[in-house]
Amino acid sequence: MAEKLLETIMAVKRIEIAKRIKGSLMENEDWWYLCYETSTGEAWIEHEWDHMDAYNVGKAGDRGKSRHDLDEWISAKNRGYENIEAALSEAKGK
Repeated sequence: MAEKLLETIMAVKRIEIAKRIKGSLMENEDWWYLCYETSTGEAWIEHEWDHMDAYNVGKAGDRGKSRHDLDEWISAKNRGYENIEAALSEAKGK
């Protein structure tokens, strides 16, 4: 008997709440997003970055993502916290 594998696909809305571009060649970029999972209502902050050494173009840069608790982010008044309320309303379709 063949078993059916059911997979739930989560729909996550990502809304940019802040960004920072630094360096004379704009070589360091950071973005912060409010992420909202539509079926559960879970929300969090995602920080994504892409940093490179402008003087060593052939070398791989530092690139990545990290996830942060929404309430802690707001309490600490981290980058973009003042945009979270509007982004959350947009994510919820209000």
